[in-house]
Amino acid sequence: KDLREPRTLRTVRRVCCMHTLETDAKDECPICLEGLLQDESAWRLPCMHLVHGACAVQYFQCRGVRPICPLCRCDTRTRSSKLENIEAGCEHGRASR
Repeated sequence: KDLREPRTLRTVRRVCCMHTLETDAKDECPICLEGLLQDESAWRLPCMHLVHGACAVQYFQCRGVRPICPLCRCDTRTRSSKLENIEAGCEHGRASR
């Protein structure tokens, strides 16, 4: 068995910031379609969309899934200038295992 992390998940982890939400988000997770609630772990994609951390791991490790936002289809490998400007606010750093 190959126990390595899938390449797509590794790629997305590298470019996403992990946050613990301080308040409920106005949008829902585009993967599970449930609310993003206070104190939950979320990943901010380069396009600025938020997804639950657990949903991101499950989604991006699926075979055949590309490293693109499930909502706007933005390629996560393309760094956004918006994201570069807010990386200092990424209190938990990169999305880790």
